[in-house]
Amino acid sequence: MAPSDSPQPTIDSFMWDRANWTPAESSDRQRIWRNDAGDLMVQQFGREVPRGLPLDWRDAEALRACVTANPSPKLAFVSIDVVTLACGVVAARYVHKEHMPPPSLGMQYVGMLALPFERFFTNVLFAGMEHGTTGTREAVLAATGKVRMQRSDGPPPVLTNEQVERMYDEFRNATPRRLASDDEQWDDLFPQHPLSRVRGHLRGVQETMTVDEVVRRARPFGV
Repeated sequence: MAPSDSPQPTIDSFMWDRANWTPAESSDRQRIWRNDAGDLMVQQFGREVPRGLPLDWRDAEALRACVTANPSPKLAFVSIDVVTLACGVVAARYVHKEHMPPPSLGMQYVGMLALPFERFFTNVLFAGMEHGTTGTREAVLAATGKVRMQRSDGPPPVLTNEQVERMYDEFRNATPRRLASDDEQWDDLFPQHPLSRVRGHLRGVQETMTVDEVVRRARPFGV
């Protein structure tokens, strides 16, 4: 163990471009920012052994197997990857989607970069919510033949208000599904979609993060 008087990492050991983000909350363990689009950026920091990762987490297949071993009925993973930041630090990158609270029929998209070290960690998360008309990305891509949607047999039935509300409740309570329209290749066509924004925010951290010498000398987590 390092001597108690040796330099220790802090939440400020990790810096990246935060232009256009407004601070909303700050402590030694967590900081929160918001932007004009309503997106949320959160940094978490802990001087403790990371949890929830396999020792061989740098193997993307091992990471995916671990993360999806006990799937949550409340969310669907869009992607689980291992990436190397421009500063040389290796990180786990997750993107998932979940239903927003009623009465919304939209999705909330969450992206996270996890940077685990032997005795500390930091996570950077982004959350973007779907407001207004929902399903536009999916509908446009299907209408233009870029992705396939499930075909229905015949015209849609005429539903009563009660049946419509029941259908909406069933949708909100169902486990979200990863769709072909969630693929990153479509982000340029829908730059204002929350999923596109979240992935753009993640790329910004990957490209601009810097770490101090304490972090550079630290042993990474795992093998």
